[in-house]
Amino acid sequence: MALTQTQVDQFHEDGYLQVDGMLRHEDLNPVIWEFEGIIDRRAREMYDEGFITQLHEREPFDRRIGLLAQQAHAIAHNLGANRVLGCAMFNLMRKPRLLDALESLIGSEILCHPTQVVRPRMRDRDTSGDRWRTTDIAPWHQDAGVLRPEADDTLLITAWIPLTRADEENGCLCVIPGSHKHGVRHHEIHFIPEDQLPPGEPRSLPIDPGGVIFFSNLVCHSGLPHQSDRVRWSVDLRYQDAAQPTGHPFFSGFMARSRKNPESELNYAQWVGMWKRQFVHSEPWPPVARWPGAK
Repeated sequence: MALTQTQVDQFHEDGYLQVDGMLRHEDLNPVIWEFEGIIDRRAREMYDEGFITQLHEREPFDRRIGLLAQQAHAIAHNLGANRVLGCAMFNLMRKPRLLDALESLIGSEILCHPTQVVRPRMRDRDTSGDRWRTTDIAPWHQDAGVLRPEADDTLLITAWIPLTRADEENGCLCVIPGSHKHGVRHHEIHFIPEDQLPPGEPRSLPIDPGGVIFFSNLVCHSGLPHQSDRVRWSVDLRYQDAAQPTGHPFFSGFMARSRKNPESELNYAQWVGMWKRQFVHSEPWPPVARWPGAK
């Protein structure tokens, strides 16, 4: 699944690239099953503790967590890869089809960045705003805006992977094509004020499971308002050249692929051990205080 030269050129021109059908059902289903199990265990624990009264066991994956969260929103907290430490998630991060495409963009020494996000995005509480304006859930931002300045010149690529259909009704990703050419924008803590957005027409990116959206850490992106009862499950996996700074002062990434030194690639047990050691030995960390007002 190496990218064609046309795709590589499009990524560098627009700052993003959508590749439909890159991943298969057998790539994504183990991740979905893993999170179905996590949500089910949490729901049963909360039921036993009296926090919820309905388990919604027969609801599909793209609805159940939304119904459970109406009773106890905490059920959706801390679902990141480095929190749940699931084998299926680890395998997804190292899928050859994914790494082949990334190698076309950042070379053969691929570091998996420590910020991996699993996001079950649910209906917005307030959908009264203009469809292209910021929402209370996903306002305009750049991934570079929440990292230390030493990584401003690092090409950090997010692989945005939907586990369920993402469309304009349930808050699909939107980008400003070419916005990566305008450098790091001023953020108010973590979000870009409207008057600081670069020129360009926002573009929404509906996508089905199996597709992947690759985008640069400098691309301005957001999520459309979510007006559906269908939960938009997505995974953000981030990768970069291992020789470049990560901009993350607290945690380390891991080698997902190394043509020069394959022995440096972690297996699942090593990855779990790495994260357990980092959580045990790390003091509570503050946000990256890059912008005025950040604490």
